[in-house]
Amino acid sequence: MEDPPILLDGHIERHVLVHLPPTRHDDRLTRNCRVCMRSKKRSETRYLCILCGVPMHKERCFLRCHTVMEYLF
Repeated sequence: MEDPPILLDGHIERHVLVHLPPTRHDDRLTRNCRVCMRSKKRSETRYLCILCGVPMHKERCFLRCHTVMEYLF
């Protein structure tokens, strides 16, 4: 999966994590963290960057994904 171009736009203050909204069938929706998946780790998260639409963990993955071109761990 390719990253959206807005991911590294240089304006990290515009990128905000939100909880994935519940669906009709699942109250606690999760998705695979993009940063962890690129590092070949399967780890689910309940957060999504509202601006670029990428699921990721808070803090560590969020900061790494929005500031580093190659964000592998």
